[in-house]
Amino acid sequence: LPNLKNLTRLKIQKNFISIKGVPYLEGLDNLSELNLYGTRITDASFEVFSKMKGLKKVFLWKTQVTKKGVAQFAAQYPNIEVMVGY
Repeated sequence: LPNLKNLTRLKIQKNFISIKGVPYLEGLDNLSELNLYGTRITDASFEVFSKMKGLKKVFLWKTQVTKKGVAQFAAQYPNIEVMVGY
C-alpha cells in the first residue's frame, strides 16, 4: 500500500485488519476516504488517522472503536468526518 501514493479512496472492509495493519496506511497522503467497515480496528487507530494529511472521511461501522474514542477524535479533528453505526 505505501507505493500507491495517488490513492484517494480505499475500502478494506469485512476482513481481519487490526491496529497492526493500520500504520501501513499512514503514508497515503492523498487518501481522502477510508472504509474500514467490519474490521477489528480499535481507538488506537485514531492516532494513525490524525497523521493522514488528506483524510476527510472514515467509515467505522462494526469495528471495535468506542463512542468515547470517536468523540475525542472528532473534537480534535473536526475536518475528518467519522461515520459510525452502533
